[in-house]
Amino acid sequence: MNSGILRVLVGLVGAFVTAVCTETLLTCGYAGIWLLASQSVQNTGDGLSFIAITAMYASGSIALPTIILIALPYAVVSNYWRKSSRRYYLWSGLVIGLLAIVAAGIWHYRYPGPPIRADFDMAFFAISSMVTGVIAALAFWLIARPDRLQHQLPASN
Repeated sequence: MNSGILRVLVGLVGAFVTAVCTETLLTCGYAGIWLLASQSVQNTGDGLSFIAITAMYASGSIALPTIILIALPYAVVSNYWRKSSRRYYLWSGLVIGLLAIVAAGIWHYRYPGPPIRADFDMAFFAISSMVTGVIAALAFWLIARPDRLQHQLPASN
């Protein structure tokens, strides 16, 4: 197997793990703030562990298809276009994170249900998904190092 392909695959796995862990930490922090604001600290450990497990499941359910359907083709196209700067990947991670949460929201509301209301929770999930996308893109960039990878691969015409 080509070392460049292996680096990209390992980078995508690293981005997935980073995305799940980052979103879990952000969600637990957000829940902790709400718990402190409500001044209800009884049985907090059980509640936060449930929130952490649920956040890991939900973020993994969103991150895996995002990595496979968006990030992998995006990395291939970016390599073909010779876009490999850290800034490019950070902005791309921000946009991909936002697209992922919008797609998850549309998928969630595909059946009739209660009306959508904009509140702090929706704003948190939008912001946290963008932050998670940036951190996952940085993890991918640091592992795969597409800027160094382009110097190793011959230009395809």
